[in-house]
Order: sequence, then structure tokens, then C-alpha cells
Amino acid sequence: MKILLIILLTVMPLAASETKTPVQEPPVPMEMVPVSFEDDVSDTWAKIRSLITGSKRERYWKGIHGAIARRDPEAAQEALDGLIKDFPEELKQRPFPVKFQQGSIAFWKKDFRKAFAELDMVVKALEQKYPNGIPPGKYAENNKSFMSDAYFGRGAAQMQLGNYSEAVEDFGKAFSLAANPFLPLNKSRALLELRKYQAAAEEFDTAYRLNPLVTAKAEDNDYLCNVLVKKGFHPRPCANSDPKPGK
Repeated sequence: MKILLIILLTVMPLAASETKTPVQEPPVPMEMVPVSFEDDVSDTWAKIRSLITGSKRERYWKGIHGAIARRDPEAAQEALDGLIKDFPEELKQRPFPVKFQQGSIAFWKKDFRKAFAELDMVVKALEQKYPNGIPPGKYAENNKSFMSDAYFGRGAAQMQLGNYSEAVEDFGKAFSLAANPFLPLNKSRALLELRKYQAAAEEFDTAYRLNPLVTAKAEDNDYLCNVLVKKGFHPRPCANSDPKPGK
């Protein structure tokens, strides 16, 4: 049975123009030295030019995130191509987010080999750059979240390629960096494919503990519960489930 894999990718909140909520920068400025706006520009006209350019760049990033959230890889690719064409420096300043988004686009195009290749490059580059983990600092939490998403994305691609043990490992590494309830849910699915039913039930329980709605709304909830209950396990998301014949 083909399991629907849910991958939670980072989406930048959209600012409401009427309230003039500040637009948030894309997470993980890993390759950028933080400087203040005043340090960046020195005169009024330069500030205006910087604001216009920055707004266009942010629109591209929002377009990428929004399209991926809608699972519209074609629109996301168009926005990413536009970003690189107009701001080629992004490839040097934000190589990890660019590669991550390219991997996410490939995933939703169902090109899982390309998705794995792109996300694998991100993960390996981050592991090489930070062999002892993400260092503390102003951006530490954002960077941990990003690295978690990179492991998550690679694990999702691994699972679609049938590499379930590797997917379990990646989901575990991702969870150690950020307690996203979709991680134990997907880890449970991978463990089920490996016929590790007790571990699958425990991960399903963890997802429920973190957010009961995640397990309740999982499109394969009935399938997961039916298999686990048949095997003698009763995780909390399956409290009211009875095994169904023939499944």
C-alpha cells in the first residue's frame, strides 16, 4: 500500500499590508554575517534602493514558500528561477536555503532521486560545516530548525525511494533538532514498512502526544491503526480502532 508522506516544509508568514506587519526574513541566514540596516547603507537614496531590492527579493522567497505550501512545484520553480536570475548572489549568500528549496520542488514533482540528491548535498554540507552541531548564537534556533527540515526532507525522499532504514535515521536526527510531530508520524510509517511494529506504535504515540490533530488528520490513520492493532499494539491514536478484516 502506497503511504502518503506528509512533509512539513518551512513557510514564511505573509505580512498583512494593512497592518504593516514586518516581513520576516527567510530562516537560516547561515552564510550571512548579520549587519544592521544602518551598517548596510549610508545615505537616504541608497536606503530607498536597498528597500526596493529587498522587497523584490522577499517577494520571490514568499512566492517559493507559498507555492510549496500549496504543493505547486511549477510555480515554486518559476519563483526560484526568477530569484536566481535577478539576484544571482543568493547562490553564494544563501546556498543552503536555495538547494533546500530546489530539493523540495523536486520532491513535489515526484522526482525523488533529484530531491534526495539536492537535500543530501544540504545535509552533508551542514554536517561538514558544523561537525559539533549548530553553535549557540542569535540564529541558533532558526538554524537548528532549518537543519531539522533538511534531515526531514532527505528522509522523506529516502522513504519514497524505499530506503526505510535510512529514512528512520534521518527522521530521528531531525527530531533531535526540532520536535515536529510530523517527524515521529513519518518515522512510524517507515518503521511499519520495516515490520518493527512496537517501535512504530511508540512513534505514533509520540506524534499524538505532541499534537493529536496531526495523527487524527493523517490520511493513512486507519491503515496505520489497523496494522498496529492487528499486531497487538494499541497506541493512543488507535484507542477506538478495531482491526478490519482483509486489511
